[in-house]
Amino acid sequence: MGLSRGYEPIDELLARLRSAQGPAWLEGELRGGRLAPPELFEKLRVGSEVPIEGLERLKERGNELLKAPSDRDALLAGMAGYFLAVAAALATRGTLITSQNPERLAPILRRLSEAAPEPWKGIFAAAANRR
Repeated sequence: MGLSRGYEPIDELLARLRSAQGPAWLEGELRGGRLAPPELFEKLRVGSEVPIEGLERLKERGNELLKAPSDRDALLAGMAGYFLAVAAALATRGTLITSQNPERLAPILRRLSEAAPEPWKGIFAAAANRR
């Protein structure tokens, strides 16, 4: 019998992404402008290059929402934005834009790749496999 790990905040985001409304919720957050201009996500969606500064701004906005969310959706959106920025920087540039331990980060990105819809699933997977 193995040990189960405890609840982590990322679990709530994973549950949201896996829910029937998850893909529509994520799409709404990415297009809504709360995290970054929708054009940034459109560039990521089609595989266009996004300046590293844009990804760093997205990460910082995600952090802001995590620290002072107005509601649960804002908290989850902040987490999604933060990890999407980190994943996109790793996947497209091989650049780590977070101080998180890469050994702890890879499993989180892998779990996000299992829950997120395409094309975000691919970005999370590519980042998780980057060493």
